[in-house]
Amino acid sequence: MLLNLIQKANDVKKIQVEQLGGLADEIRTFILERIAHTGGHLASNLGTVELTIALHRFCTLPQDKIIWDVGHQAYTHKILTGRRKDFDHLREYGGLSGFPNMAESACDSFNTGHSTTSLSAGLGMVIARERLGQKHRVIAVIGDGAITGGMAAEALNNAATAKSNYMMILNDNNMSISENIGGISNCLKGLRTGTNQSVLPEALLEWGISYIGPVDGHDIEALECAFKQAEKVQGPVLVHVLTQKGKGYSPAEKNPIKFHGIPAFDLQTGQAIKAHKITWTDCFGKALLEAAKKDETVCGITAAMCNGTGLAPLKETYPDRYFDVGLAEEHAVTFAAGLAVGGLKPVVAIYSCFLQRAYDQMIHDVCMQHLHVVFAIDRAGLVGEDGSTHHGLLDLSYLSTMPEMTVMAPKNDRELQEMLQFALDFDRPIALRYPRGEAYSGLKAYHQPIKYGQAEMMIQEKDIALIAVGSMVENAITVRALLKTQGFSVTLINARFIKPFDTSCLNTVAQTHRLIVTLEENEQIGGFGEQVAAYCNKNLKGLKVYPIAIEDCYVSHGNKETLEKTMQMDAISIAKRVGEKAADLF
Repeated sequence: MLLNLIQKANDVKKIQVEQLGGLADEIRTFILERIAHTGGHLASNLGTVELTIALHRFCTLPQDKIIWDVGHQAYTHKILTGRRKDFDHLREYGGLSGFPNMAESACDSFNTGHSTTSLSAGLGMVIARERLGQKHRVIAVIGDGAITGGMAAEALNNAATAKSNYMMILNDNNMSISENIGGISNCLKGLRTGTNQSVLPEALLEWGISYIGPVDGHDIEALECAFKQAEKVQGPVLVHVLTQKGKGYSPAEKNPIKFHGIPAFDLQTGQAIKAHKITWTDCFGKALLEAAKKDETVCGITAAMCNGTGLAPLKETYPDRYFDVGLAEEHAVTFAAGLAVGGLKPVVAIYSCFLQRAYDQMIHDVCMQHLHVVFAIDRAGLVGEDGSTHHGLLDLSYLSTMPEMTVMAPKNDRELQEMLQFALDFDRPIALRYPRGEAYSGLKAYHQPIKYGQAEMMIQEKDIALIAVGSMVENAITVRALLKTQGFSVTLINARFIKPFDTSCLNTVAQTHRLIVTLEENEQIGGFGEQVAAYCNKNLKGLKVYPIAIEDCYVSHGNKETLEKTMQMDAISIAKRVGEKAADLF
């Protein structure tokens, strides 16, 4: 087997040219078999096998630097740098990361996970190389979806500052995570089909960037030839490579969106091994569609994540009220602000970790103008296998810094639906955050009407009050039961509103309780617990507040259950921590 000859970086250069097609086939088979078992990003990796082989034959690693945008396509890169043996534990805690990671290998030259970063990082490395008089290659790889992002355009505009060779590879597979949209996508389509061969090259030349292509991204010899030609350019050069997402596996070729990121699946059928369960995202998508049926001003916005954010039902039913702006979160938010000024009710559906990129736009273009924009923040909290770049552990902190912003979190699927309707009936900026994974449908007996800024008193006792945020209410039920076995009297409160939080409820609790414990899947610094503690320290002297949240760190990848135990955020660990704290007080 040819793969056995690849034990470390640069071993691929030992493979004979006539054997490279066989190596590509073996790599695809390996990736398919491993991802079918572990889950992971499939379609993008299948599409870049030959491209990666060609790059590794052209470069000398780790001296040369390859920067992969996002990193969804880096599995072949990891295989060719001696990490094939680690794929049995891909995306497990302590195992192989699903993205490039400098701590994992010297051949990973930049940590990635979010899109549109590679061109900027690569340019920085080129300028550093020039300043230090070095000679190594710097090659940035970016997809046709990511290049629609504003940050990529900024990097292209700035690339002309490079005086030495800076090779940028455009991996054009006619797809982002969802289907591509917009003017840049149409321009690339013209190059792909031969209907408009001049627009992109001419535009790049005006920016001082040379252009080579299009090149067949599955022809290794053609790719190596193009790289050698591009290396002769003094300055920035873009190599346009055409690939097929999901190549070599028919189900992924036919449905690359489904096979972008997939759990363990049956290789023969392409179907997930575990039955699909109703997710928080599904519940949001259904609730938004129902709201749109009642109100024609309701519309949805996504940044190239139609299925991932649950907007597919809205797109299918009301395509004129569905807007995909491409991988451009900043634009998505300010675009929503414009829609709001124009009289619509925009719902911006973006993952928590990606919304961080639009912090400034949320403040200046939405909150300062008191605009009614609804932020549907998916993947809040610990998200699992995608790791540190994808955990949504900062949103409660960064949203709470924004004057005019209201922040809510539902305890179960019904509350999510009701909070969305509350948000649509509101008249100012408002955010609704909910986690990844199967929606929680319990606690239906607790169903108080949602009122602005009011918490839900679920179980009222004395001594210890657990105030849980959103998904942590489910954990709090178990925590309370465990504390009861230790002899403590425990109140349970569903926070509902993180900003403004319910100070009236705190004032009432202070009369009969000695300890407040806040539970949230968010960084402790700047989070809900710290806000509650600050209020109590100022206004309710003698009442102790114990915030339980994520410590000040970047959490690794791994399944959520493992991460909760590692971070002491599972019910058993929380009950132990609270019990020890309470024992010192009572």
